[in-house]
Amino acid sequence: MKKRMRSKVDQMAEQLEQRQNPDGSWTFCFENSLMTDAFMIILLCSLRQREDQWVDKLVERLLCLQTREGTWKLFKDEEAGNLSSTIEAYVALRMSGIKEHDERIARAKRFIQDKGGVGKAHSLTRFMLAILGGVKWKRVLPVPIEFVLIPPSSPVGFWDFSSYARAHMAPILLLKSRGYTHESEGIAGEIKTMYREGEEGIPGGERHFLNNISSALGSMGGLPSSLKERAEQFTRDYMLERIEPDGTYMKYFSSSFFMIYALLSVGYRKDDPLIQRCVEGLKAMILKTERGYHQQNSPSSIWDTALLSYALQSSGRSAADGSIRRSVQFLQKHQQFRYGDWGMESPVAPGGWGFTAGNTIHPDVDDTSAALRALTSAAAERPDMRDSWAAGSGLFSRDAKFRWRMACL
Repeated sequence: MKKRMRSKVDQMAEQLEQRQNPDGSWTFCFENSLMTDAFMIILLCSLRQREDQWVDKLVERLLCLQTREGTWKLFKDEEAGNLSSTIEAYVALRMSGIKEHDERIARAKRFIQDKGGVGKAHSLTRFMLAILGGVKWKRVLPVPIEFVLIPPSSPVGFWDFSSYARAHMAPILLLKSRGYTHESEGIAGEIKTMYREGEEGIPGGERHFLNNISSALGSMGGLPSSLKERAEQFTRDYMLERIEPDGTYMKYFSSSFFMIYALLSVGYRKDDPLIQRCVEGLKAMILKTERGYHQQNSPSSIWDTALLSYALQSSGRSAADGSIRRSVQFLQKHQQFRYGDWGMESPVAPGGWGFTAGNTIHPDVDDTSAALRALTSAAAERPDMRDSWAAGSGLFSRDAKFRWRMACL
Protein backbone atom coordinates (compact mmCIF):
# COMPACT_ATOMS: atom_id res chain seq x y z
CA MET A 1 0.00 0.00 0.00
CA LYS A 2 2.76 2.45 0.92
CA LYS A 3 4.58 1.72 -2.34
CA ARG A 4 1.41 2.37 -4.37
CA MET A 5 0.79 5.60 -2.50
CA ARG A 6 4.39 6.69 -3.02
CA SER A 7 4.16 5.85 -6.70
CA LYS A 8 0.95 7.86 -7.06
CA VAL A 9 2.44 10.87 -5.24
CA ASP A 10 5.51 10.78 -7.48
CA GLN A 11 3.32 10.54 -10.56
CA MET A 12 1.25 13.55 -9.52
CA ALA A 13 4.41 15.51 -8.69
CA GLU A 14 5.83 14.80 -12.13
CA GLN A 15 2.58 15.95 -13.75
CA LEU A 16 2.72 19.20 -11.81
CA GLU A 17 6.34 19.78 -12.79
CA GLN A 18 5.41 19.31 -16.44
CA ARG A 19 2.70 21.97 -16.10
CA GLN A 20 5.02 24.51 -14.51
CA ASN A 21 5.64 27.64 -16.56
CA PRO A 22 9.18 28.66 -17.55
CA ASP A 23 9.08 31.54 -15.04
CA GLY A 24 8.47 29.09 -12.18
CA SER A 25 4.75 29.75 -11.72
CA TRP A 26 1.70 27.58 -12.22
CA THR A 27 -1.31 28.93 -14.10
CA PHE A 28 -4.79 27.60 -13.48
CA CYS A 29 -8.07 29.32 -14.22
CA PHE A 30 -9.63 30.87 -11.13
CA GLU A 31 -13.26 30.35 -12.12
CA ASN A 32 -15.96 32.47 -10.56
CA SER A 33 -19.53 33.22 -11.56
CA LEU A 34 -20.54 34.16 -15.09
CA MET A 35 -20.83 37.80 -14.04
CA THR A 36 -17.35 38.59 -15.30
CA ASP A 37 -18.03 36.91 -18.66
CA ALA A 38 -21.27 38.86 -19.09
CA PHE A 39 -19.76 42.16 -17.94
CA MET A 40 -16.82 41.76 -20.35
CA ILE A 41 -19.22 41.27 -23.25
CA ILE A 42 -21.15 44.36 -22.14
CA LEU A 43 -17.93 46.37 -21.82
CA LEU A 44 -16.54 45.44 -25.23
CA CYS A 45 -19.87 46.09 -26.95
CA SER A 46 -20.19 49.43 -25.12
CA LEU A 47 -16.77 50.45 -26.39
CA ARG A 48 -17.79 49.54 -29.96
CA GLN A 49 -15.55 46.46 -29.96
CA ARG A 50 -18.29 43.96 -30.86
CA GLU A 51 -16.03 42.36 -33.47
CA ASP A 52 -13.37 41.57 -30.91
CA GLN A 53 -12.68 37.81 -30.89
CA TRP A 54 -13.42 37.56 -27.18
CA VAL A 55 -17.05 38.61 -27.54
CA ASP A 56 -18.02 35.52 -29.51
CA LYS A 57 -15.93 33.24 -27.29
CA LEU A 58 -17.56 34.55 -24.11
CA VAL A 59 -21.01 34.46 -25.72
CA GLU A 60 -20.42 30.81 -26.59
CA ARG A 61 -19.64 30.04 -22.96
CA LEU A 62 -22.77 31.84 -21.71
CA LEU A 63 -25.00 29.90 -24.09
CA CYS A 64 -23.31 26.68 -23.01
CA LEU A 65 -24.17 27.43 -19.37
CA GLN A 66 -27.85 28.24 -19.97
CA THR A 67 -30.27 25.72 -18.48
CA ARG A 68 -33.15 24.11 -20.37
CA GLU A 69 -35.49 26.48 -18.56
CA GLY A 70 -33.63 29.42 -20.04
CA THR A 71 -31.90 30.49 -16.82
CA TRP A 72 -28.37 30.73 -15.53
CA LYS A 73 -27.16 29.55 -12.13
CA LEU A 74 -24.71 31.03 -9.66
CA PHE A 75 -24.09 27.63 -8.02
CA LYS A 76 -24.39 24.24 -9.67
CA ASP A 77 -26.72 22.91 -6.98
CA GLU A 78 -29.24 25.76 -7.24
CA GLU A 79 -32.59 24.14 -7.93
CA ALA A 80 -33.92 27.13 -9.82
CA GLY A 81 -32.01 29.66 -11.82
CA ASN A 82 -30.30 32.66 -10.27
CA LEU A 83 -32.02 35.97 -10.95
CA SER A 84 -28.89 38.16 -11.01
CA SER A 85 -26.93 35.72 -13.18
CA THR A 86 -29.83 35.43 -15.60
CA ILE A 87 -30.15 39.22 -15.84
CA GLU A 88 -26.41 39.60 -16.48
CA ALA A 89 -26.39 36.94 -19.18
CA TYR A 90 -29.57 38.31 -20.75
CA VAL A 91 -28.18 41.84 -21.08
CA ALA A 92 -24.84 40.60 -22.38
CA LEU A 93 -26.40 38.37 -25.02
CA ARG A 94 -28.77 41.09 -26.18
CA MET A 95 -25.90 43.57 -26.50
CA SER A 96 -23.88 40.98 -28.40
CA GLY A 97 -26.53 40.94 -31.11
CA ILE A 98 -28.85 38.05 -30.24
CA LYS A 99 -32.40 39.11 -31.10
CA GLU A 100 -35.13 39.66 -28.50
CA HIS A 101 -37.43 37.08 -30.13
CA ASP A 102 -34.76 34.36 -29.93
CA GLU A 103 -36.23 31.55 -27.80
CA ARG A 104 -33.18 31.45 -25.51
CA ILE A 105 -33.65 35.14 -24.77
CA ALA A 106 -37.43 34.88 -24.45
CA ARG A 107 -37.20 32.12 -21.83
CA ALA A 108 -34.69 34.11 -19.83
CA LYS A 109 -36.91 37.19 -19.92
CA ARG A 110 -39.92 35.23 -18.65
CA PHE A 111 -37.86 33.94 -15.73
CA ILE A 112 -36.66 37.47 -14.83
CA GLN A 113 -40.18 38.82 -14.83
CA ASP A 114 -41.55 35.86 -12.87
CA LYS A 115 -38.89 36.38 -10.17
CA GLY A 116 -39.73 40.02 -9.57
CA GLY A 117 -37.84 41.90 -12.26
CA VAL A 118 -34.42 43.51 -12.49
CA GLY A 119 -34.87 45.54 -9.31
CA LYS A 120 -34.50 42.35 -7.27
CA ALA A 121 -30.99 41.71 -8.55
CA HIS A 122 -27.72 41.78 -6.62
CA SER A 123 -26.21 45.23 -6.02
CA LEU A 124 -23.37 44.91 -8.57
CA THR A 125 -25.90 43.77 -11.17
CA ARG A 126 -28.09 46.79 -10.43
CA PHE A 127 -25.10 49.12 -10.71
CA MET A 128 -24.39 47.69 -14.17
CA LEU A 129 -28.04 48.26 -15.14
CA ALA A 130 -27.82 51.85 -13.90
CA ILE A 131 -24.77 52.44 -16.09
CA LEU A 132 -26.78 51.27 -19.09
CA GLY A 133 -29.69 53.54 -18.16
CA GLY A 134 -32.11 50.75 -17.31
CA VAL A 135 -32.42 51.65 -13.62
CA LYS A 136 -32.14 55.08 -11.98
CA TRP A 137 -29.08 55.62 -9.80
CA LYS A 138 -31.16 56.93 -6.91
CA ARG A 139 -32.96 53.59 -6.76
CA VAL A 140 -29.77 51.58 -6.31
CA LEU A 141 -27.45 53.81 -4.29
CA PRO A 142 -28.79 56.43 -1.84
CA VAL A 143 -25.32 57.40 -0.55
CA PRO A 144 -23.83 60.72 -1.80
CA ILE A 145 -20.23 60.83 -2.95
CA GLU A 146 -19.29 63.16 -0.05
CA PHE A 147 -19.20 59.97 2.03
CA VAL A 148 -15.57 59.46 0.94
CA LEU A 149 -14.55 62.66 2.75
CA ILE A 150 -15.87 61.62 6.18
CA PRO A 151 -12.86 61.81 8.56
CA PRO A 152 -11.42 58.56 9.98
CA SER A 153 -12.47 59.64 13.48
CA SER A 154 -16.17 59.19 12.64
CA PRO A 155 -17.98 55.89 13.47
CA VAL A 156 -18.00 54.75 9.84
CA GLY A 157 -16.27 56.05 6.76
CA PHE A 158 -14.68 55.13 3.45
CA TRP A 159 -11.49 53.86 5.07
CA ASP A 160 -13.37 51.45 7.33
CA PHE A 161 -14.15 49.22 4.36
CA SER A 162 -11.76 46.60 2.97
CA SER A 163 -9.51 47.54 0.05
CA TYR A 164 -11.65 45.32 -2.21
CA ALA A 165 -14.81 47.16 -1.18
CA ARG A 166 -13.15 50.58 -1.57
CA ALA A 167 -11.94 49.58 -5.04
CA HIS A 168 -15.57 49.25 -6.09
CA MET A 169 -17.06 52.06 -4.02
CA ALA A 170 -14.85 54.77 -5.54
CA PRO A 171 -15.93 54.35 -9.19
CA ILE A 172 -19.55 53.51 -8.33
CA LEU A 173 -19.96 56.60 -6.13
CA LEU A 174 -18.42 58.73 -8.87
CA LEU A 175 -20.80 57.26 -11.45
CA LYS A 176 -23.76 57.95 -9.21
CA SER A 177 -22.57 61.49 -8.51
CA ARG A 178 -22.27 62.21 -12.22
CA GLY A 179 -25.61 60.53 -12.95
CA TYR A 180 -23.82 58.71 -15.75
CA THR A 181 -25.60 56.51 -18.27
CA HIS A 182 -23.87 54.92 -21.23
CA GLU A 183 -25.36 54.88 -24.71
CA SER A 184 -26.49 51.27 -25.07
CA GLU A 185 -28.40 50.93 -28.36
CA GLY A 186 -31.88 50.52 -26.97
CA ILE A 187 -31.11 48.07 -24.17
CA ALA A 188 -32.12 50.67 -21.55
CA GLY A 189 -35.76 50.64 -22.63
CA GLU A 190 -35.79 46.87 -22.65
CA ILE A 191 -34.42 46.74 -19.10
CA LYS A 192 -37.03 49.25 -17.92
CA THR A 193 -39.82 46.96 -19.07
CA MET A 194 -38.53 44.39 -16.58
CA TYR A 195 -38.55 46.81 -13.66
CA ARG A 196 -41.61 46.94 -11.44
CA GLU A 197 -42.49 50.31 -9.95
CA GLY A 198 -42.52 50.31 -6.16
CA GLU A 199 -40.54 47.09 -5.76
CA GLU A 200 -37.86 47.03 -3.08
CA GLY A 201 -34.62 47.19 -5.06
CA ILE A 202 -32.29 47.21 -2.04
CA PRO A 203 -32.50 44.53 0.71
CA GLY A 204 -33.83 45.84 4.03
CA GLY A 205 -30.63 45.53 6.06
CA GLU A 206 -28.51 47.04 3.31
CA ARG A 207 -30.97 49.89 2.80
CA HIS A 208 -31.01 50.64 6.55
CA PHE A 209 -27.20 50.87 6.62
CA LEU A 210 -27.03 53.07 3.53
CA ASN A 211 -29.80 55.33 4.77
CA ASN A 212 -27.95 55.82 8.08
CA ILE A 213 -24.89 57.00 6.17
CA SER A 214 -27.00 59.33 4.06
CA SER A 215 -28.77 60.69 7.17
CA ALA A 216 -25.46 61.31 8.92
CA LEU A 217 -24.27 63.36 5.97
CA GLY A 218 -27.59 65.17 5.82
CA SER A 219 -27.33 66.18 9.46
CA MET A 220 -24.22 68.14 8.58
CA GLY A 221 -26.44 70.67 6.88
CA GLY A 222 -26.37 71.75 3.26
CA LEU A 223 -23.28 70.32 1.61
CA PRO A 224 -21.55 72.95 -0.54
CA SER A 225 -20.91 72.17 -4.20
CA SER A 226 -17.19 72.54 -3.58
CA LEU A 227 -17.36 69.52 -1.27
CA LYS A 228 -18.88 67.43 -4.04
CA GLU A 229 -16.13 68.55 -6.40
CA ARG A 230 -13.50 67.57 -3.83
CA ALA A 231 -15.11 64.18 -3.38
CA GLU A 232 -15.22 63.57 -7.13
CA GLN A 233 -11.56 64.55 -7.43
CA PHE A 234 -10.71 62.23 -4.54
CA THR A 235 -12.39 59.24 -6.15
CA ARG A 236 -10.68 59.94 -9.49
CA ASP A 237 -7.29 60.17 -7.82
CA TYR A 238 -7.97 57.11 -5.69
CA MET A 239 -8.54 55.00 -8.81
CA LEU A 240 -5.73 56.42 -10.92
CA GLU A 241 -3.18 55.99 -8.15
CA ARG A 242 -4.04 52.28 -7.88
CA ILE A 243 -3.78 51.28 -11.51
CA GLU A 244 -1.45 48.31 -11.86
CA PRO A 245 1.36 48.01 -14.45
CA ASP A 246 -0.91 46.03 -16.79
CA GLY A 247 -3.46 48.86 -16.82
CA THR A 248 -6.09 47.21 -14.62
CA TYR A 249 -7.42 48.78 -11.45
CA MET A 250 -6.05 46.79 -8.50
CA LYS A 251 -5.99 43.70 -10.77
CA TYR A 252 -9.71 43.00 -10.35
CA PHE A 253 -11.95 42.70 -13.37
CA SER A 254 -15.05 43.98 -11.56
CA SER A 255 -13.42 47.13 -10.16
CA SER A 256 -11.74 47.80 -13.52
CA PHE A 257 -15.12 47.45 -15.26
CA PHE A 258 -16.64 50.18 -13.10
CA MET A 259 -13.51 52.34 -13.30
CA ILE A 260 -13.69 52.47 -17.09
CA TYR A 261 -17.24 53.83 -17.02
CA ALA A 262 -16.32 56.20 -14.18
CA LEU A 263 -13.50 57.62 -16.31
CA LEU A 264 -15.89 58.00 -19.23
CA SER A 265 -18.24 59.88 -16.92
CA VAL A 266 -15.60 62.56 -16.22
CA GLY A 267 -14.62 63.11 -19.83
CA TYR A 268 -12.22 60.37 -20.88
CA ARG A 269 -12.75 59.11 -24.43
CA LYS A 270 -13.31 55.46 -25.33
CA ASP A 271 -10.04 55.41 -27.24
CA ASP A 272 -8.01 56.99 -24.44
CA PRO A 273 -4.77 55.00 -23.95
CA LEU A 274 -5.57 54.58 -20.25
CA ILE A 275 -8.87 52.87 -21.03
CA GLN A 276 -7.50 50.83 -23.91
CA ARG A 277 -4.59 49.57 -21.79
CA CYS A 278 -7.03 48.57 -19.06
CA VAL A 279 -9.15 46.63 -21.56
CA GLU A 280 -6.08 44.82 -22.87
CA GLY A 281 -5.08 43.98 -19.30
CA LEU A 282 -8.52 42.47 -18.74
CA LYS A 283 -8.33 40.43 -21.94
CA ALA A 284 -5.05 38.95 -20.73
CA MET A 285 -6.98 37.53 -17.77
CA ILE A 286 -9.20 35.34 -19.99
CA LEU A 287 -8.38 31.63 -19.84
CA LYS A 288 -9.87 28.52 -21.40
CA THR A 289 -11.84 26.12 -19.22
CA GLU A 290 -13.59 22.84 -19.94
CA ARG A 291 -16.74 24.85 -20.67
CA GLY A 292 -15.18 27.55 -22.81
CA TYR A 293 -13.27 30.77 -22.23
CA HIS A 294 -13.75 32.50 -18.89
CA GLN A 295 -12.98 36.07 -17.83
CA GLN A 296 -11.22 35.70 -14.48
CA ASN A 297 -11.94 38.33 -11.88
CA SER A 298 -8.32 38.02 -10.77
CA PRO A 299 -5.75 35.36 -11.72
CA SER A 300 -4.45 33.17 -8.89
CA SER A 301 -0.79 32.86 -9.90
CA ILE A 302 0.76 33.65 -6.49
CA TRP A 303 -1.72 31.53 -4.57
CA ASP A 304 -1.41 28.55 -6.93
CA THR A 305 2.38 28.72 -7.08
CA ALA A 306 2.80 29.00 -3.32
CA LEU A 307 0.45 26.10 -2.56
CA LEU A 308 1.88 23.81 -5.24
CA SER A 309 5.49 24.59 -4.37
CA TYR A 310 4.80 23.73 -0.75
CA ALA A 311 2.88 20.59 -1.74
CA LEU A 312 5.82 19.39 -3.85
CA GLN A 313 8.22 20.07 -1.01
CA SER A 314 5.93 18.14 1.34
CA SER A 315 5.99 15.24 -1.10
CA GLY A 316 9.78 15.02 -0.85
CA ARG A 317 11.17 17.56 -3.30
CA SER A 318 14.06 19.52 -1.78
CA ALA A 319 14.62 23.25 -1.97
CA ALA A 320 17.49 22.56 -4.38
CA ASP A 321 15.20 20.81 -6.85
CA GLY A 322 14.89 22.76 -10.10
CA SER A 323 11.12 23.03 -9.97
CA ILE A 324 11.16 24.27 -6.36
CA ARG A 325 13.99 26.67 -7.00
CA ARG A 326 12.14 28.24 -9.95
CA SER A 327 8.89 28.56 -7.97
CA VAL A 328 10.70 30.20 -5.07
CA GLN A 329 12.40 32.64 -7.43
CA PHE A 330 9.02 33.51 -8.91
CA LEU A 331 7.54 34.18 -5.48
CA GLN A 332 10.52 36.20 -4.37
CA LYS A 333 10.33 38.29 -7.56
CA HIS A 334 6.72 39.22 -6.81
CA GLN A 335 7.10 40.05 -3.15
CA GLN A 336 5.62 43.51 -2.57
CA PHE A 337 7.76 46.34 -1.21
CA ARG A 338 5.42 49.25 -1.92
CA TYR A 339 3.14 50.72 0.68
CA GLY A 340 -0.57 50.25 0.08
CA ASP A 341 -3.66 51.39 1.93
CA TRP A 342 -2.93 48.93 4.72
CA GLY A 343 0.04 51.10 5.77
CA MET A 344 -2.31 53.71 7.22
CA GLU A 345 -3.05 51.48 10.21
CA SER A 346 -0.24 48.93 10.36
CA PRO A 347 3.27 49.57 11.70
CA VAL A 348 4.61 46.67 9.59
CA ALA A 349 6.95 47.43 6.69
CA PRO A 350 6.05 46.09 3.21
CA GLY A 351 6.99 42.53 2.34
CA GLY A 352 3.81 40.58 1.71
CA TRP A 353 2.26 38.86 -1.29
CA GLY A 354 -1.03 39.33 -3.09
CA PHE A 355 -3.30 36.80 -4.78
CA THR A 356 -1.82 37.37 -8.22
CA ALA A 357 1.48 38.50 -9.68
CA GLY A 358 -0.25 41.53 -11.20
CA ASN A 359 -1.20 42.86 -7.75
CA THR A 360 1.71 45.04 -6.58
CA ILE A 361 0.43 47.08 -3.61
CA HIS A 362 -2.34 45.13 -1.88
CA PRO A 363 -1.01 42.00 -0.15
CA ASP A 364 -3.17 39.83 2.06
CA VAL A 365 -2.50 37.53 4.98
CA ASP A 366 -3.50 34.18 3.45
CA ASP A 367 -1.38 34.61 0.31
CA THR A 368 1.57 35.85 2.36
CA SER A 369 1.37 32.90 4.74
CA ALA A 370 1.18 30.49 1.76
CA ALA A 371 4.24 32.10 0.18
CA LEU A 372 6.17 31.94 3.45
CA ARG A 373 5.48 28.21 3.77
CA ALA A 374 6.87 27.72 0.28
CA LEU A 375 9.97 29.80 1.06
CA THR A 376 10.77 28.37 4.49
CA SER A 377 13.04 25.50 3.38
CA ALA A 378 14.91 27.70 0.91
CA ALA A 379 15.38 30.40 3.55
CA ALA A 380 16.78 27.83 5.98
CA GLU A 381 19.44 26.78 3.47
CA ARG A 382 20.17 30.10 1.79
CA PRO A 383 21.12 33.16 3.86
CA ASP A 384 20.25 35.47 0.94
CA MET A 385 16.62 34.34 1.22
CA ARG A 386 16.25 35.11 4.90
CA ASP A 387 15.64 38.83 4.49
CA SER A 388 12.81 38.05 2.10
CA TRP A 389 11.28 35.59 4.56
CA ALA A 390 11.69 38.00 7.46
CA ALA A 391 10.04 40.85 5.53
CA GLY A 392 7.10 38.61 4.67
CA SER A 393 6.66 37.53 8.26
CA GLY A 394 6.46 41.16 9.42
CA LEU A 395 9.72 41.22 11.36
CA PHE A 396 10.83 44.45 9.68
CA SER A 397 8.52 46.95 11.36
CA ARG A 398 10.78 49.60 12.85
CA ASP A 399 9.90 53.10 11.63
CA ALA A 400 7.47 51.60 9.10
CA LYS A 401 4.68 54.05 9.93
CA PHE A 402 7.03 56.99 9.54
CA ARG A 403 8.08 55.73 6.09
CA TRP A 404 4.40 55.35 5.10
CA ARG A 405 3.60 58.91 6.10
CA MET A 406 6.65 60.21 4.26
CA ALA A 407 5.61 58.25 1.16
CA CYS A 408 2.18 59.92 1.26
CA LEU A 409 3.56 63.46 1.32
